[in-house]
Amino acid sequence: MKKIHILIILISLGINSCMSQNGLKKPMESFTDSEKELIQFMDSVSKLNPENWEKEVSHISDSVYESQIQMDVQISAIDFEKLRGQAVTSRLDINLFKRLFPEEIIDSTYIDNDSLPITIYHFSENKFDLFVIQIFKVGWDANVYFFNKNRIVAKHHIFHRYGLEIASFQVSMNETIIYYEQNFASGSDIFWSNYNFFKFSNNSLIQVLNELSDVHQRNYFERKSFQLSTEIVSVNPLIIKMYYDQFFMDSIGEPITIIKDSEKVVYNWNDSSKQFVPDFSNSKLSKHKILSYYLDNTELLFINTHYDLLKGIINGKNKIKRKLVFEYLKEVKNNL
Repeated sequence: MKKIHILIILISLGINSCMSQNGLKKPMESFTDSEKELIQFMDSVSKLNPENWEKEVSHISDSVYESQIQMDVQISAIDFEKLRGQAVTSRLDINLFKRLFPEEIIDSTYIDNDSLPITIYHFSENKFDLFVIQIFKVGWDANVYFFNKNRIVAKHHIFHRYGLEIASFQVSMNETIIYYEQNFASGSDIFWSNYNFFKFSNNSLIQVLNELSDVHQRNYFERKSFQLSTEIVSVNPLIIKMYYDQFFMDSIGEPITIIKDSEKVVYNWNDSSKQFVPDFSNSKLSKHKILSYYLDNTELLFINTHYDLLKGIINGKNKIKRKLVFEYLKEVKNNL
């Protein structure tokens, strides 16, 4: 129903624009009838509000980020002392483990000398003020418990794929931020993960930023492939550098690059909202351009956010790229 609704909007906008030049340097008479229709389609998509696709595109990553479990469980003084003593061995006595994590299903293959393996991460000068325990350490995902002294404040299920890493830094008033990468797709030609940032806040863990960290789709049988990778270059302020490219496949399966660039994005800490807020002023990127690299249903969003690029290729002298853009637009239009 949503696709039909968008298509009706596109048709309406297309009729209203009725082959207007929209910055095209070439006269409309120089294009074939089918190319004119595709230009009209592209113009129509460019006029839509990119927020039309925002929730749909980010649904998976937002659902996982927002569904992590908040807890407020106080541990007895005796068990907390036992935890402090046993954690240095990276194993917990099975009875203590059951009292701390009663909902966890224990696989007997993990038991050794009546104890179970854990991995502990410390995020404060006093090691057992703010810390995290990852139970077991096998497979591509893990249950992770967040502690504020003798209280368990949250439980997260993290798909890490290549091994879990949790890091931390501080913002104003010595507030502690922790972050990790959540994986959504993995394979030889496909990958997707997001940074998930949270802040310790008394007896809770609050969401402060969910941002794309790494994605690629390199399918040589698809019309368009892309990738975006990142590195955190600073935490005070938080700066993420993004490296990104997009390319079309020609008739023999060779990639023809249409974007290859990088950009630093600054995420300013807002004390009142307790959120990281991206600053896209004077930036080549935007919130919706980044979303266009998500793996879910992003072709219309890509056209919308990269309209000037596609228009420039159609205006340009590179006949191969122009042909590939028209083939891409035709494919997207036909799949609506």
